[in-house]
Amino acid sequence: SIVLKSQSFVFWSNIIVLISCLWLIGFMSLVGLDAGFMLSMVLSFVLTIGIADSVHLLSGYQFYRERGHEHRDAIKQTYKKTGLAVFYTTITTMAGMLVLAFAPIKAVQVFGIATAVGVAFAFALTIFMMPLMLELWRPKIPNLVLRNQGDISIIDSWYNRVLDRVI
Repeated sequence: SIVLKSQSFVFWSNIIVLISCLWLIGFMSLVGLDAGFMLSMVLSFVLTIGIADSVHLLSGYQFYRERGHEHRDAIKQTYKKTGLAVFYTTITTMAGMLVLAFAPIKAVQVFGIATAVGVAFAFALTIFMMPLMLELWRPKIPNLVLRNQGDISIIDSWYNRVLDRVI
């Protein structure tokens, strides 16, 4: 909440991860995958990747809103700039996990398949549901003042002032 500066960002990220985990458990039951003792590891992995996907998009949204973009334009710009990066990280993570499906140990196979599916669920929910969720409860983000320092513009915020003192 401190980093993202918004309760709605934290809430929506957690909702996406929770729904992803529930869908994953339902999927595993539907197809007969029994993760057993590996389930906590699978869910931890999905939680980590799901939060990372959400934070990437939400921080991009916050970046554009702080620079004066309207809500819908900020979402559009965010998806244009970070959507492909989140997609690539999801695809490579899924590919890495699906390689485990060829392991000789059944528990490792189930872990790989379940994790790949869970990551796909988290990605899909992040991409398709996050804009809808932000329509329901969007944070109030003030326009921040940019100050020039040499060749770059720096946002005048409390953590940048602290970093200026450290450097």
